[in-house]
Amino acid sequence: MLPHVLPALGFVGGFLLGLVGFGWGSTILPLLILLEADPKVAIGAVVTSNTVMCLLGSLRYGNSKLFSWRVAAPTAAAAISAALVGTAFSTLLPGKVVVAVLGLYLTVGGVSLALRPPSFKRSPDGATVALWKFVAGGAIPGFFEGAYGSGGPAGMLTLMMLRVPVKVAIGSWLTASLLSQGAASVVYGVQGIVDPVMTGLLVVGGIPAMILGSHITIKRLADSTIERVAGLAIFLLGSRLIAINVLHF
Repeated sequence: MLPHVLPALGFVGGFLLGLVGFGWGSTILPLLILLEADPKVAIGAVVTSNTVMCLLGSLRYGNSKLFSWRVAAPTAAAAISAALVGTAFSTLLPGKVVVAVLGLYLTVGGVSLALRPPSFKRSPDGATVALWKFVAGGAIPGFFEGAYGSGGPAGMLTLMMLRVPVKVAIGSWLTASLLSQGAASVVYGVQGIVDPVMTGLLVVGGIPAMILGSHITIKRLADSTIERVAGLAIFLLGSRLIAINVLHF
């Protein structure tokens, strides 16, 4: 695999991550494997670089006060715990079952977001949403993170379905991801499967794209527009999972 491709992959993933709060792992990891990178090394690099990008993203959204610890803290705690459960289930459940459930969740949820009317009432900073719902909101993507290796789209989808304003959802989800991905990065680092060159080149390409994507979302786009874009992206990701891994298209 040619190293000069890595910053370009980081740019694509970073732009999506800054724009809609997901897309780093779900975009870059399949492309790295397609380019014949060692899967374990690729996962280690993606998870570690994702930690750096989530740190930058959480700072960007936090500085604009688009963040809530009431959302991020229970979401992160549940995501980390559920990821351990998902990892255990990955050896018990057929991979097709996990992928089919994730794909269906993303497809149906993505459509509902894309079709959500601009007049839809949201909960300011999640203040009117019960905390246990944020625990569930972290457990769902955490489980898929452990069982399948990708939970970001499911995390953002769940928070938006809980009526958290999309910009606050992005800032809070990036912070929750920072904590959960950081824990995973430590594990991969201890195992010695983090390639510093691959990780660094992904980050180099991702930083300017993250700044650009987050600027567009924070300064330029209305919540309803971002939700439609995110819903369409989530729908496409879910459809792709079902088409490739279940229907074998």
